[in-house]
Amino acid sequence: MEEQVQPGVVQTITDFLSSLHPAVVAAVVAVIVAYVVLSRRRAARGPETELMKAARRGDLSRLKELIKAGTDINAIRHGPPLVVAAEAGQASIVRELLMAGAKPNVRDLQGRTALAVARKRRDADCIRALERAGGQE
Repeated sequence: MEEQVQPGVVQTITDFLSSLHPAVVAAVVAVIVAYVVLSRRRAARGPETELMKAARRGDLSRLKELIKAGTDINAIRHGPPLVVAAEAGQASIVRELLMAGAKPNVRDLQGRTALAVARKRRDADCIRALERAGGQE
């Protein structure tokens, strides 16, 4: 059974939006559209992998378990773990991934390398580790 929206609620929302400056309404609509587009892209890629979660959280012991189990450390479905770790400021994860054979110049879906992300964040530890491994922007 589909839930119906009460006509008074729709009128209240319409009245509220009509009272706003057109630029504000356009900005709100742009944010909503961007959210919907990003949500659909994430859904299309499927759930975040365990390796991605470990890289983002800085869970070094879990990351080592996954590497030992043969997880592809250069996979880019959600973004390479190296870029994800650099984006999260996880220098210890960046170093571990590099020691395990992660490609220092792999790019994410937006074309960014881990070094480019680390430089944008001004993360000296990540920058140093990536430069030593031959990372480039």
